[in-house]
Amino acid sequence: NNTAIIFDEKTILRKEGNPNSKSMMELHEGTKVYILQSQTNWKKVQLTDETIGWLQSNAVKELK
Repeated sequence: NNTAIIFDEKTILRKEGNPNSKSMMELHEGTKVYILQSQTNWKKVQLTDETIGWLQSNAVKELK
């Protein structure tokens, strides 16, 4: 798993990788996520509580 951290002050976790998709929850800067999949402008992520959803790519930075 690729670990990443949210760097935006606030971002929305969505059901699908598009801006019109249903909002699942708001996440905040510093939240740790695991990147499961990447596509143009979106990343499918899993939270530490095992919730899975999509974030805009520019909201997160992968840890190397």
